[in-house]
Amino acid sequence: MYVVELHFECFDNTTISAVEKGINGLMDALRYNGQVLGREFPVVMGEGEFFVRAVCLSKTACILVTTQIS
Repeated sequence: MYVVELHFECFDNTTISAVEKGINGLMDALRYNGQVLGREFPVVMGEGEFFVRAVCLSKTACILVTTQIS
């Protein structure tokens, strides 16, 4: 198992609740696909950045293409 940190940047003016909703939707999809383990994923906020740590079964389970969350 591997601990991974996913990094999200905001490119547009948005609210924290909208960002968390988008990140939680992505994490739910990854969980349903079996790419991450667990049910709760804390979102850490930086300056215009958000980080999520998750546990994966393999090194390549959470390789994502850059996606804009709006």
